[in-house]
Order: sequence, then C-alpha cells, then structure tokens
Amino acid sequence: MLAGLDEASKEAAWKEIENELRKFERPAGFEGPCELLVVSASA
Repeated sequence: MLAGLDEASKEAAWKEIENELRKFERPAGFEGPCELLVVSASA
C-alpha cells in the first residue's frame, strides 16, 4: 500500500500508523478492537 510513496511520505505514513495504534496500548499490552489472525508458512 505504501510502495508508490516516496521515502518522506512512507515515513509520515508509518508515523501516523504508529500514533493511531498507540490508542490501543494498555498496561497489560496491546488490545485491538478486532480479532487478528497471524499466519506464517514455508515451503
């Protein structure tokens, strides 16, 4: 999603993402408003 941006724009986008995600940090850790499935595989 950020591939088409120049480096300064990518940096600004990541900073905005970081700031928005901080809203979900709690003393016990990160508590997001949704379920997230993380998967990894190799062949």
